[in-house]
Amino acid sequence: MAHSNNLGFQPYGDYTSIEDNRWRVNTTGMSDGQNGNLVIDAALKAEGSHRVGGWLLGGVPLYRDTDNTLKIFSAEAKIAGKKVQGFTFCPHKITDVNGEFYTESIPVAVQTRGEVICQWLPVVFDPADLPAQFSNTVL
Repeated sequence: MAHSNNLGFQPYGDYTSIEDNRWRVNTTGMSDGQNGNLVIDAALKAEGSHRVGGWLLGGVPLYRDTDNTLKIFSAEAKIAGKKVQGFTFCPHKITDVNGEFYTESIPVAVQTRGEVICQWLPVVFDPADLPAQFSNTVL
């Protein structure tokens, strides 16, 4: 029996895979990101497109607070004058084996420059909020 060819046209559906990296145009900026501690707060725990179950998705915009810890960039953060630091580099586990959220914070990898497609980020994101070290490809 012949194998099916998966190299042909593959339409993208809803953002459901925790390994979906289509928001990242190329590998530019992947080698010089940063690490940080992401605060486990109400914004992170809330149901939404930023996570699938106990996983925080790659491509979620983050900002640094006054304590130099990372938090999810939201409309409230924008109103408070916060600026996007970068995007979660890859999926991160945010719950333990019992499905309970970790307390306080977790270490995360942050992509701090590169070329992204804002319409394919896992959250609604205004391209005007991109830091100068990022560029947005419009499809």
